Amino acid sequence: MFNDISKKIVDIQKELNEVTKNRVINNKPINYKVALMVETTEFIDSLNWKWWKDSEDDILNAKIELVDMLHFLISVSLEEIGYENTIFLLSLYFKNMRQRDKIELDVSKRNENLFLSYEYFTKKLMYNNIPKTWKEFENLSNFIFHKDNYQEIYKIYMIKNALNNVRQLHKDNYIKYWNGVNEDNRFVLDKFIRVDLSKITFKELIDMIDTYYLETVSKFNKTKKDLEEVVNNVLK
Repeated sequence: MFNDISKKIVDIQKELNEVTKNRVINNKPINYKVALMVETTEFIDSLNWKWWKDSEDDILNAKIELVDMLHFLISVSLEEIGYENTIFLLSLYFKNMRQRDKIELDVSKRNENLFLSYEYFTKKLMYNNIPKTWKEFENLSNFIFHKDNYQEIYKIYMIKNALNNVRQLHKDNYIKYWNGVNEDNRFVLDKFIRVDLSKITFKELIDMIDTYYLETVSKFNKTKKDLEEVVNNVLK
């Protein structure tokens, strides 16, 4: 089961990478490791790690950022260890996550462990030890995913990859903040997380998200135009 899911994920990531490679701007170099490190920082920043600030974990954003990490970890693996080995490590990751217990720690101890996992993950990646990088990615994942919700990783990955394809369809004309306020990630997850992905193709998922994007942006633009007309009439 996990091998089939992993192969599907790796295949669609490869396809997306080819699309984005053909749209490089100003000959900027592609560096999946740097992209992965940026996403890792954003993942950490979604959690309540700042000792000088009283805040809450943004679990939804942490899940989104972790799946973004997965996009780039797969890409790094494809470059460094090849297709079959990447599928194997991704399959092993899912198998292990299915057995992971939920972490139940106070925020102080949790953050100590979080910082260590972040440090280990960074070191393994920089030393190009890809299998151990995957193991540390598993440890980072366990701060929000466990055996009771690990299936969400696959669903969020598929939805996010489909969204990335929609972004590429519209290229420079794409509007990331569909209603002028909320980022597209939250829109699509709220709308499609309950969709049974086993009953639709990946292409159908892309089409559904694209339709939803066009409808939402169109509705927002109409509302914005109506408000502008009201304001202009008042000011006359």
